[in-house]
Parts: sequence; structure tokens; C-alpha cells
Amino acid sequence: MTMWKRITAALAGILIAVGAAQTVAVEDASAFEFGPGSYLVQGVVDLEDCDLRFGGLDYDDRGSYCYEYDTADSTYFYKENGKRGYKVELYSEGDLGAKFECHPSRNQIMVYDTLNDGDGIYWEVFTSNGPLFLKAPGTSKKVEYNTYSVSGNVTRVTVWDNANRTDQITSMSWHAGPLCKL
Repeated sequence: MTMWKRITAALAGILIAVGAAQTVAVEDASAFEFGPGSYLVQGVVDLEDCDLRFGGLDYDDRGSYCYEYDTADSTYFYKENGKRGYKVELYSEGDLGAKFECHPSRNQIMVYDTLNDGDGIYWEVFTSNGPLFLKAPGTSKKVEYNTYSVSGNVTRVTVWDNANRTDQITSMSWHAGPLCKL
């Protein structure tokens, strides 16, 4: 069972447990084998005051930016009125395996692979200007990432375990508007 399939299993359990409190739309991931020890944490943050709009991440107001700790390189969203940042962390057996960040101040998306286990993860990002298909580089570094320029609000993110998009891990959207407001 791949790391991402284990993540899917844990994600399903978490979303069932917190489904009433969260307003995330998750697609059926029944094609995956469920495994223990994997989970997903995400958060939409208001970049005026670092207020978490939805999700389970904890952002600190650090003056000119909103900060959220993770074991890869943490996240720094620059404060900007009327903007929202978005971050997803995927864990496998307690280790950060991948993350996704949408940075409105730079019109950038950053995608990370932090396990270096030979199993890639792919992010299909739907924006108001069309879809993007993103992946972290496949190097031997412990923390590797790619940075992509983006235009248009991010409205949906689908995570895949393969490049031909036949093995879906999960899909996320938010009923209250774009996940990342550019």
C-alpha cells in the first residue's frame, strides 16, 4: 500500500469525524485501500488579520505576515487586505509527506514532496482562469518543491497518486468562496 493510499484512509476517517464542523467537499475515494496512520490538515486564512476561516491549522500573526509551523520549512503568508491564503498538509504515519501552499501576495502556488520515497503526488488546481496540473520535482532531497505562477482564484484542488489521474486521493473545495483569493 503506497503512502498516499494510507493518507487517503486516514483522511476519510478524519473527514467523517469532523464533517459537521468543516465545510469541505470531498470526492469519493473508494478506489483506494484504506490504511492507518495517515491524515490531511488544511486551512484557509484571512490575510488581513491571520484569522483562520476554516480548517485545522494554527496561524500566528507576526506583524507583516501570517505564520504556520510545519516540519519542512513552515509557511509565511504576507498580509494583504481582501486576500486569503490556503495550505494543505498530507501526513503519513505522523510524517509530513506533502504540502500545498497558495500565496496571493506573489500569485504563486508551491507544491512539496517531503518523504523522498519514490512515490510522487500530483495536484490538479482549478482556478477561475482554468486548470493547472502541478508536481514537486523528483530529486533525492528530503524537502523538494516547485513554485508555479498562478492567476485567478483557486476554487478546487484535487490530489492524485499518479500522473494520468486515475488514482485520486482526495478533492477539496469550500462552499464559502475560493480556497485561495488572489
